[in-house]
Amino acid sequence: MTKANVFLPRTIKWDEATLPEKWVMDKATPSVPRLGPTIEQIKQDNSGKVEIIFNRRNSFSSRIEASR
Repeated sequence: MTKANVFLPRTIKWDEATLPEKWVMDKATPSVPRLGPTIEQIKQDNSGKVEIIFNRRNSFSSRIEASR
């Protein structure tokens, strides 16, 4: 008969976990700097509808609309 490595998963509670205050990662991949979108113009009409126009060069979406 041979020994088997068997692991039974169980849920642990936060008070049972110990995490270090400081994490150090050797040979981590550097992050790529990304420019955030810049707002070109904000308009609001008499009904309260707000339109935000972003600068298209840096934006994932050029225009969004929000209602109050």
